[in-house]
Amino acid sequence: MTATATTAHTADHSAGSPFPPPTNRPWWRRPSGIGAAVVVVGSFALWAYAFSGVARRTAPDTLADKAFVATAKPLCAAAQADIAELPSAISAKTAPERAETLEIATSRVEQLVRELRRSLTPESADFDILTRWFADWDRYVANRRAYATTLRTDSKARFQLDARSTGEGITKAMDNLATVNRMDECATPGDVG
Repeated sequence: MTATATTAHTADHSAGSPFPPPTNRPWWRRPSGIGAAVVVVGSFALWAYAFSGVARRTAPDTLADKAFVATAKPLCAAAQADIAELPSAISAKTAPERAETLEIATSRVEQLVRELRRSLTPESADFDILTRWFADWDRYVANRRAYATTLRTDSKARFQLDARSTGEGITKAMDNLATVNRMDECATPGDVG
C-alpha cells in the first residue's frame, strides 16, 4: 500500500466513525480545564480568607477582665511551685505514702481556687465563664480527693476525672481557658500520676 492509499484509507475510516475527530479547544472550554481552574481559585480563596483576619474569632473562653488574669497568674504560679516542691509520685515507696502527698497537693489546689474566687465579683463581665471554671476546679479537687482515698487501700487505683456532657475530661476545658487567656500557670497541675 502506498502513502497516498494509507492517507485515503484513514480519511475514509474517520469519515465513517461515529465519533467526531478530536478538536483543539482552549483549556477554559474543556471540563478538565474548568475543574482545575475551580480548584486553584478555590484554594487561593480559602487561604486568602484564612490569612485575611476575617476568619479570626474571639475564643468563647476569652476573658474581658484582664485584671483577673493579672491577679491569677502569680497566685497560680505560687501554687504550682509549692506543688512542684512535694515528693514526686515515683519517689513514693507505698500507695498510702503517695496518697498523703496527693492530699497535701490537693489542699494547695483548694487554697488556690479559694484565692482566685476572692478576686471575682458578681459585677465582673466574666462572672459566668469563671463561675463555670471554678465549678470544674471543684470537681477536679473532688476527683483528686477520691483518688487519694482509693489509693490508701488500692495500690493499683487509677485517677478518674469527671467528664463534661461532651465526653471530654474537665481538665481539657479548664486548661483551655488558661491557655486562651495566656495564663498557663493556671493550668491543672501535672502531679497526679
